Amino acid sequence: MGFLIKVIVIFIVFNFIFRLIGKVFLPMFITNRVNKMTGNQSQQDFRRESKRNEGQVTIKKTQEHKKMTPDDMGEYVSFEEIK
Repeated sequence: MGFLIKVIVIFIVFNFIFRLIGKVFLPMFITNRVNKMTGNQSQQDFRRESKRNEGQVTIKKTQEHKKMTPDDMGEYVSFEEIK
């Protein structure tokens, strides 16, 4: 019976320690990783911008949208409202 109590106490102590470490160090680790990722992204964007020659103009075209009503939908029928 004494062995079972020792195992339970050790499990509770380790559980408490891991939760404490997780609450303290996990947020610091996540913020560190996020800062590194955003820093790398901004550096890559700066490198792309700096590669362009001064005075060079670039035009980015967007995709053209298709008609909302396809041609095979049918014909338009005009009508008059009768009161």
